[in-house]
Amino acid sequence: MASRAYDAFEEPRHSDRLSGLARRAGGVALAAAGLFVAVALWGFDPADPSLSHAPRGAVSNPAGSAGAILADLLLQGFGFAAWILPFVGLSWGIRMIVDRPLVWPWLPPVALPAALLAGAAFLAGRPTPPRAQWPFRVGLGGFVGDFLRDHLILSLGGAAYAWGTGLVALGLVVAAMGVRWRESRWALNRLGTASA
Repeated sequence: MASRAYDAFEEPRHSDRLSGLARRAGGVALAAAGLFVAVALWGFDPADPSLSHAPRGAVSNPAGSAGAILADLLLQGFGFAAWILPFVGLSWGIRMIVDRPLVWPWLPPVALPAALLAGAAFLAGRPTPPRAQWPFRVGLGGFVGDFLRDHLILSLGGAAYAWGTGLVALGLVVAAMGVRWRESRWALNRLGTASA
């Protein structure tokens, strides 16, 4: 009888420990994926082989040929808005590792695609740098950003488009990262004291 009572108390603790371990392992995997995408984007070289062209020679991207292809696809598709992905992946991974649950767990996965779209649309409205600095035929928001800009700017106008897409992108990125209001307020205070 005593052993049954002992087993009844031990079983939930064991399953809690296993679920916590699985959550932390998932967090490590997400953070590692975020780091991989960040390294691939940072190491992008237009001379590397990708799906759009196949030059001969060694791959210079530190994430290898997979990273070179991934960076090319992300930058052509979403431009610099592709950097949202590694930041969000790292944020989710770290939250899972340190066991900081989200208030609304459904919100970040829903906000991430919208954040990518809004970020690409905002960046598409920025001036495109010279070809030596930005090797693509599309703007800083990639193909997606150019498409959205061409359709939205006619109905919103230039200034409203820039402000609207910028504010929407900022809000969606914060939501996609899963940052709580208290955490964002703390970060802004720390940033203010550091710059003072």
